[in-house]
Amino acid sequence: MDAYKIAIEKAAVQDEVARIRAGWGTLRTHTAKLAMSGAAIVDGIPGEPVATWPPEVPPRLLISHQQTWVPFRNRLEELRQRLATLEGEAVPRAAEVAPKVSADLKENEVRLADMEGEVARLVEQMESDRSEALALEARLGTLRDDLRKHKDLRRLTRLGSTDQAPLIDGLCPVCHQELPGSLLDTGRRAVPMSVDQNIEFLEEQVQLFEAVLANARETIATSEVRIQAHRSAIDNVRQRIRFLRETATSPGSAPSVDAVAERIQVDQRIRDLERLGAAFEDALAEFAQLADEWKRVQERRTRLPKGALSPNDDSKVRHLEESIRKQLRSYGMDSLQPETIGISRGNYEPEVAGLNLGADVSASDLIRLEWAYLLGLLETGLRFPTNHSGVLIMDEPQQQSVEDKDFRAMLRYAAGIPQAQVIVATSHERLSLLQFLDSIGVHQVNDFEGRTIART
Repeated sequence: MDAYKIAIEKAAVQDEVARIRAGWGTLRTHTAKLAMSGAAIVDGIPGEPVATWPPEVPPRLLISHQQTWVPFRNRLEELRQRLATLEGEAVPRAAEVAPKVSADLKENEVRLADMEGEVARLVEQMESDRSEALALEARLGTLRDDLRKHKDLRRLTRLGSTDQAPLIDGLCPVCHQELPGSLLDTGRRAVPMSVDQNIEFLEEQVQLFEAVLANARETIATSEVRIQAHRSAIDNVRQRIRFLRETATSPGSAPSVDAVAERIQVDQRIRDLERLGAAFEDALAEFAQLADEWKRVQERRTRLPKGALSPNDDSKVRHLEESIRKQLRSYGMDSLQPETIGISRGNYEPEVAGLNLGADVSASDLIRLEWAYLLGLLETGLRFPTNHSGVLIMDEPQQQSVEDKDFRAMLRYAAGIPQAQVIVATSHERLSLLQFLDSIGVHQVNDFEGRTIART
């Protein structure tokens, strides 16, 4: 049978799927943290592995700039152009930029106050989002608990329980709303949902709240990046204010501290973004490798049969069924119609729907079924590529008063299986057995006196 190989392959495929999914999730989290370190977010990376890379909408980095998200490449190009402009100009003297320094100082002080207020607002909003996420988690936990209880109730009901779900503390067990204490019918009476309807409703609610919670968590993560970017920008503005003040108090002939510092800051920011971009490209290369592995494992999964048996295995089992039915018709089985007997796809033993063959079939017919099963295995094993040795040994097969004609039919069928060796030990009367064996072809009879296997 190929079933064992199929089971091994299915287990291997499942392990590979789990490994790739875990690797994808870990890499996705790592990439998000990497972007966060540069006050950026990652957009466009699928939550689950994909077989085609890059996706239709390629992943990209977005940088927080002036309270909005701009593409990473655009912001990097802007900084490079700004640095080129600054390097193409001579560093001005403090006296030359005194009026501009005074105006820039006032502008940056106002900007600093606005940015600090914006950060305070973002922090307040993020805390509110976290409280909402905690409430969603609590509600989701309650829904899952209710769903588990209703599934337990359905399972008990199917097993025969007649107990009804109690109403505890006057609360509805599903929506947890207070139930009226009056028994008077004050209006149209609502028909309560069945257990299956409640389970369907709760499953929908769980899916809905899971989606809302995932969205809330994503919003919180984005807010954290935005707050970090704003705080980094605030640090830059504070440094700019300090440099402007130093420039304002410097001797008129000294180089502008603000101009020199801006060159250094822009150059450093470019270097940081270039490192971030290189790390992001490395992460995308790892995603591409995982996508290629995902494609291969999906192709392996597609080649697997839907059930536990391969088409070749199914042919073997069907042949075994046909052989058993054919034999039972010739053996005179009358407890059951031979056409109703099949082979279980679970344990590969004879079965009839709703019947216990060991208890519901006569003892003689059970012997006939054993003959048919053993010879059917032999015949099937020789017709198809299998591990069957081609040898069958039967000890006293004529038991439970099986009629001689049926016993002879079994021997005739065994003699008709080519390339097989069937050894039968029997205490049947020798003369009648020899007369019958002469009519069915090649055979060999060995007589034993005393024990067949004796001590030496």
